[in-house]
This record gives sequence, C-alpha cells and structure tokens, in this order.
Amino acid sequence: MADSKLYDILGVSRNASESEIKRNYHKLAKEFHPDKNPAAGDRFKEISFAYEVLSDPAKRKTYDKFGLKGLQEGGQGGGLSTDDLLGHIFGDMFGMGGGSRGRGRARGEDTIHPLKVTLEDMYRTGDDLIMKHDITLTEALCGFQFVVQHLDGRELLVRHPPGVVIKPGDLKGIQGEGMPQYKNPFEKGNLYVKFNIVFPENNFGTEEQLQKIESILPPRPAFVMPTGEDVEEVNMMEYTASERSRGREEAYASDDEETMHGGPGMQCAHQ
Repeated sequence: MADSKLYDILGVSRNASESEIKRNYHKLAKEFHPDKNPAAGDRFKEISFAYEVLSDPAKRKTYDKFGLKGLQEGGQGGGLSTDDLLGHIFGDMFGMGGGSRGRGRARGEDTIHPLKVTLEDMYRTGDDLIMKHDITLTEALCGFQFVVQHLDGRELLVRHPPGVVIKPGDLKGIQGEGMPQYKNPFEKGNLYVKFNIVFPENNFGTEEQLQKIESILPPRPAFVMPTGEDVEEVNMMEYTASERSRGREEAYASDDEETMHGGPGMQCAHQ
C-alpha cells in the first residue's frame, strides 16, 4: 500500500496540487507554531517536514514511489539522506529558508506572464510592501488580471473586475502579503500596489471609433460659449519643462539686452 502519511499530516489527498499543499501548510504552520502553541513543537516539525518533501517535485516523486524509506536511503530516481531532509525542515517558509542547501522547483508555463519583483522594486514601509504597476487605460476601465511573483517565489494572481475604475495614483492593498514581522514570521504586513495608467498614443482610433467610445463613457460637462470682443480662441501645444526653462532664459536675455541699449523709450543723458 502506498505511503500517504505526509499527505495525511497536511490534510490533503495524494493528487493534491502544489497550491493546495502550500495553502494547507501555511494554515497548519500558523496554528501549530511554537510561538503560539508551545506544546505543539513536535507537531510543527512534522508539518514542516511533510511540506518540505511534498512541495519539492523531485522529493515528492521519490516519496510517492518509495515512501519515507526511499527518501532516507536515497531511493531509485534520486533521493535525499536523512541529514539533508532534517537540514531542510524549516526551508522555504515565507522566504526565510533555514536549510543549508537551495532547492529547485519545476514550473509550468503561465497563461499570464508573471511580474517578477525584487526588494529594489518595492518600498520598505514597516512590515508593508509597496510596488508600482502600470496598466493600460483599457484595463483601468474594463478590468485586468496579472501575476506578481513574490519575493518568496510564490505567484500571486491579482484580478480586478470590469467597471470598477482604477484612477492614476490609486493604491490597492493585498492583506497579509507584506514582510514577516520581526520574531513573528507568521504574521505579515500588507502588499500595496500603486497604479499608473498608460494612455494610448495620439490618433489611436478613427473618428467613428472615438464617437462610439464617447457614446459609452459618461457625458461631457455642459459648455457655454462666451461672446463679446474680449473672447479670443487660442491653441495649445506640446510644452516640456526644458522648453519652458529655455523660454524663460531667452526672455531674461532679451531684457538684459534692452537694458544695455537703454531700452525702448529711453534716451542717454547728455553732459
């Protein structure tokens, strides 16, 4: 009969997915952590050991085929020694690996491209993390989904429903996905996402298409055309900060030149 003890410890079936195994592990580890439940030290070690084996594709394959004995003896197809297993007992927990060796994990192809982030991409604000993310105007109005590959290797699927508008600079929070608290790694801050809206380029659509878009959007505010001799229509143009600075320098240069030459309407005094 196949060995299912490690699956039983985590409360999952033998065909459980990686996400199900990870979800149950975090739930149990939080419940039986020695800081919260000092009498459950052995139970916590069992949970951590079970997760260490079942969360690694190679170890899980060996365990499924040969059981715990196969892992301890090296098993066919690649196993680990008892020392190696014990050395990893607290590995890969909230990004705070306690083992002396790294471990790889096979990943399938994503239907949504992950947005990988590092500490340099985020701000450190206490236990909270803040990251910036660009979305298109279409996404801001019609909803979106994207994947954040967290610092600990997990992939967080973020969804936002259509019709709930995201505005430039909006800040949205994901509870419990910040940094672990000092001396209490099972309590974490929040992850906040600050959104920047990427608008389309000029002339992105035909006049007919723009009219259709306008028919869907809220109506323009009422406008009353002013009348009288003092009304003058002007045109706006592209104007950058550098052009503004250059224009100011040219104006100053013109004033200096007029001053040197006496300026308009001024005459030099005669002795």
